[in-house]
Amino acid sequence: MKLPLILRGGLVSFLSAVALALLTSCAHQRSQSGPQGGDLGWPRSFSNNGVTFTVYQPRLKSWSGLLVQARAVVAAQPDRASQPTYGTVNFSATTFTDKVSRPVTLSNLRHQMIWSG
Repeated sequence: MKLPLILRGGLVSFLSAVALALLTSCAHQRSQSGPQGGDLGWPRSFSNNGVTFTVYQPRLKSWSGLLVQARAVVAAQPDRASQPTYGTVNFSATTFTDKVSRPVTLSNLRHQMIWSG
């Protein structure tokens, strides 16, 4: 399905926000020993260029060795639309975990978005 023009305008910001939400969640799921403060809850929404984007809680598909894979349902709704357009976004990244202080560093981030038609 070709993404509507109004959605393509905010796609870069959308993907950045989705990546951050997904990967923050994945790191949190991997390491439950840290403090729980600062959890923003799900779903997470933001607006850009007249479109409201919603990211639903991601699911960690796998974290094997250095490779993490996750998926989330996403929605995009232009201000004047009566219904959102739904899709999924799949992410993978190479990880490095500092075993002492426990932060996870991500590199080689890849994503694939599939919008419903």
